[in-house]
Amino acid sequence: MKEEYVLRGIIAYKQPRNIRNILKNDIGHFTAISFQNNQWLEYDDCKTQPKKLPKNYTANIQVIIYSI
Repeated sequence: MKEEYVLRGIIAYKQPRNIRNILKNDIGHFTAISFQNNQWLEYDDCKTQPKKLPKNYTANIQVIIYSI
């Protein structure tokens, strides 16, 4: 294969902050993380603006999005 794949973004899952909250209908949340302008940004539908992520950020990846 001579194609070069470029990582464009991911869909990540955030667990409830407190595992006991699961009993209170808090089941977690999905966010989108995208690489734009040489930085990683997290898009969360519960927030009004994307959040710039640090270089050492770790995520619970559910979906990986590539392009050729």
